[in-house]
Amino acid sequence: MFTACSESTTTSTVDSTEEVKVYSADQLAEGSSIYSSKCTTCHKAKIIDDYTEKRWSKVLPNMAKKAELNPNELELVQAYVASELVN
Repeated sequence: MFTACSESTTTSTVDSTEEVKVYSADQLAEGSSIYSSKCTTCHKAKIIDDYTEKRWSKVLPNMAKKAELNPNELELVQAYVASELVN
């Protein structure tokens, strides 16, 4: 008697959880200050609600290079913009 051997496959799912960083009011105020000062050297401040989160995620990195923001400044501006989109 022949028995068929079949390969068994198992699938496992990994629960992916993103770490959510919480910013203090002081950090958000600093992000606002950076946005107001450095992002307006070339143009008027954009109304944050005029853009979607997806659009901001594309615009900010490009503008950060032009405004010569360091990584920490960019992070604070991103946090500030995200907090304004939620409110």
